Amino acid sequence: MKLSILLLLVAIIGFAASTNSTWGEIGPRDIVIHHSIIRRKSSSFMRIVTEDVRFPLPDETNNRTISAILVIDQLPKSKAYAQIFEGGVNFNHTLIHFKSERGKSFNFVLEIYGRP
Repeated sequence: MKLSILLLLVAIIGFAASTNSTWGEIGPRDIVIHHSIIRRKSSSFMRIVTEDVRFPLPDETNNRTISAILVIDQLPKSKAYAQIFEGGVNFNHTLIHFKSERGKSFNFVLEIYGRP
């Protein structure tokens, strides 16, 4: 009985938690090379909203190697998530795809760290 209650509590806490993602590791000499807020509102009841974020932008260059990518969900109980589609850690570029739950919005803080 106690085990089933404990498992139920763990499931509820996990279900209610935000969807944060971390790729890589932030070292002592790493610096933030990109910081942005990625926010999209759902325009209809059953629509899924998405957004792709590319770093660096096509007209920019990045000479640092990406050491870590942090995606922090700002909405509690959100089932939105982020995925890396291109590049990422140990590359100098990345493409991150953000996707919401059906009929919901998303609000993420994106931080990309790089090493010299």
